[in-house]
Amino acid sequence: MRVYIAGPMRGYPDFNKAAFDAAELLLKEIGHDPVNPSRMDEELGLHFEKDEDVTNEHLKQIMLRDIDALFTCDAIALLPGWLMSKGACLERQAAQYVGIPAIELTTAQMEIGYAARESAHEAESHSGTSSPGCNSGRKQRVSGNSRRGVHRRVG
Repeated sequence: MRVYIAGPMRGYPDFNKAAFDAAELLLKEIGHDPVNPSRMDEELGLHFEKDEDVTNEHLKQIMLRDIDALFTCDAIALLPGWLMSKGACLERQAAQYVGIPAIELTTAQMEIGYAARESAHEAESHSGTSSPGCNSGRKQRVSGNSRRGVHRRVG
């Protein structure tokens, strides 16, 4: 299933890239095809240092691109804190309007994603390659089965 990731970006360090990347890894691990808007920004060369660097014109272009990407998906995954994000709320409303179901990712599920992200980074550093955006300073450890399903809340 193709799943769009929505969540807060502004007001977070590095625009919450770590959370988006962790959700992407988690969704891949359980068999989904994630659409990560943080990665889409990266692929377009968009990198903002602080919230004030994002103009209204940037927001218009980014939201048009993101809603277009969302409409190619079968579901929307909502990161913790999504209710505090105007963009994520808009994306959730658009998804709901066209009948795309929502999956709310829990903090525990995100910790599994952070652990997978850290493991991927460690494997790349041992192989001599690195992935842009991996934060080697983040050390998260979780226990439990990393094959847990996601809780779906439709409505």
